[in-house]
Amino acid sequence: MPSLNALAHATLRRLLESPDTPPAVQLRAAQTVLKSVPPEPPSPDPLSTLSDLEELIPETFRYSSPKTGRNQPCPCGSGRKFKFCCLTKPAATPNTT
Repeated sequence: MPSLNALAHATLRRLLESPDTPPAVQLRAAQTVLKSVPPEPPSPDPLSTLSDLEELIPETFRYSSPKTGRNQPCPCGSGRKFKFCCLTKPAATPNTT
């Protein structure tokens, strides 16, 4: 034998889907269905989710030494400005042998 809850839901569904049911009865049936649905759990605290997101943000990349400015003396020791000396040359790779 079906439970009382299952019978009530079947009757309400029939009332809502039937084209012969008056709109006032459909509205009342819909309100009854909405009252029987359990409430949503409370939403999480936005500040706690923000702190969770901050853990996912990677640290900012920092160079070990400051970049050479265009108008600074060239680090190669030539005495010329960096923009006229080594700015357009490819970066030297360290010798690993």
